[in-house]
Amino acid sequence: MIDPNEFIFGYFIRPEITFPRMIIYAYDNANNMENNNPGGIYTPAVTASRAAALNLETLLAQKSGDVGTRIGGTNTKNIARVNAEVFIANNIGLARQKFGGLNDSRFKATFPQRMNAFYDVTDENFKLNIAALVSKAHTYVLVLGADFETDLTALQLAYNNSLTSHRSETSDVHTSIVTVEMAADVLSDQLVENMVLVARNNRRSTTASELYFNIGLLYAPKGKEIHKGKIEAQATAEVCPIEYVETRYVEFEVTGPGNLSFGMKYEDQKVGEMITVTSGKKAKQQMGFFYTVGTSIYVVNNSELKSAYTVKIIY
Repeated sequence: MIDPNEFIFGYFIRPEITFPRMIIYAYDNANNMENNNPGGIYTPAVTASRAAALNLETLLAQKSGDVGTRIGGTNTKNIARVNAEVFIANNIGLARQKFGGLNDSRFKATFPQRMNAFYDVTDENFKLNIAALVSKAHTYVLVLGADFETDLTALQLAYNNSLTSHRSETSDVHTSIVTVEMAADVLSDQLVENMVLVARNNRRSTTASELYFNIGLLYAPKGKEIHKGKIEAQATAEVCPIEYVETRYVEFEVTGPGNLSFGMKYEDQKVGEMITVTSGKKAKQQMGFFYTVGTSIYVVNNSELKSAYTVKIIY
């Protein structure tokens, strides 16, 4: 039975159909319509399909670049933050001595939460707290020294600049995602129109569907892609490349001793969450658990023992 809702709400907009597969299908559909085009009735649809597919292809590449830039910006921000944290941690003891102890009012005013003001706080709170510390470093410059104020101010500037860039890059990614989704909607609508157009001109045909529509291009083959490997102690290793589909499941099993952690990379950058699996156990998660995009899976062994694993990608 045909469900009209599939066409009303977008037959091609569904989790199991990735945008790259939709593009491949669209080009194939356009070629089939061009090669079987009595009287040129499909020419406008062929032109529109190729234009929509090319637009989505171009925007996907742009989104990929924006995501890569954001990941690099995230790393830069995190490095700037760690540099500031290390500097403050290395100097808080010296500041305590210069102020005369933990109970000195000036020390309490300068470090009211000590290092808790910088560890495990949001980026915005870190920005506010380091700004407050810079202000106190200026107020007590004769006690803490000009070098402390100068170095801390430089670290603050580096962090603030990296945070601003990171937020801009994140905004670019969000914009790219929306733009890609809009382009995918346009292509989906065009592909549905192609179906209706071919159906209208091939009533009661038993061969038109196979001739014009290679639906198999839209879906990954059913089954499991299995990757087995061994990993040395205190090591990180690549497991396999992936075709990212947010709802696709991945099963992780540790077949050797110790615990192993699995994560996702976008190109060469580690991104998103990790999952830790204990020896002899299995865990299954959708790809969307790890991140919004990814190109490969990697494994980390922090134990002192060589171990082994099995990763199954379930289609």
